[in-house]
This record gives sequence, C-alpha cells and structure tokens, in this order.
Amino acid sequence: LLVNDKIFNLMKDGALFINSARGWLVDEQALVRHLEIGRIRAILDVYEHEPLKAGDKLVSAPNVILSPHAGMGSFIHEYARVMINEIDRFLAGKEPRYEINADRWARMTDESLTG
Repeated sequence: LLVNDKIFNLMKDGALFINSARGWLVDEQALVRHLEIGRIRAILDVYEHEPLKAGDKLVSAPNVILSPHAGMGSFIHEYARVMINEIDRFLAGKEPRYEINADRWARMTDESLTG
C-alpha cells in the first residue's frame, strides 16, 4: 500500500486527501480511523472493493465525499467540472448539490442504504 497509516500520520490536521487513482493504493482501514477522529478529510472516486457496500465504513465515515467510480469515458471533462464545484462547496461549508441519498445509492450500487 502506497498510502498507509504512516503517511496519514504525516499529514497536517485538517488535510484533504483525494484519491482518484486506484483504490488498492490506500489502506482504507487507516483512512477510516483518521476520518473518524476528524484529523483529515477525504474525497474518493475509487475504492479497494467496488462498488461500495452499504455497510462499508467509508459510507458512514465523517468528513468524506464519495463518488461512484466514474472518472473515465467521454464525459470526464463534465464530471471533473461537477466534482470541482462540489469540492468547492464542501470546502466552503455549503451543502452538496449532488448528495448521495438512499435513492441515488440504490441506483449506483446493488444495495440500499437501509438494509
């Protein structure tokens, strides 16, 4: 793993970690620990196991924006623009425009958030 607990410990409190490369590069258990104690924030487009399941700790972790691994294809420029706008809103403390609620989650995955 390229990004592990040692790397997260080197980050300043309040740092923003972004992964749109490969999920297997990141120790997700270490990331969740740092998110849960509020040390860092994260924006993720890729995960160790895709699609994420409703019970995955990343789904309920605080300080994280999750997107459905869609960073490829002909729509990449539009997707990037939307994600940048959402990141700007997140950093400004505003509500997201494209929040993943239970209905959207069910359409993106093979599970519902409620069970």
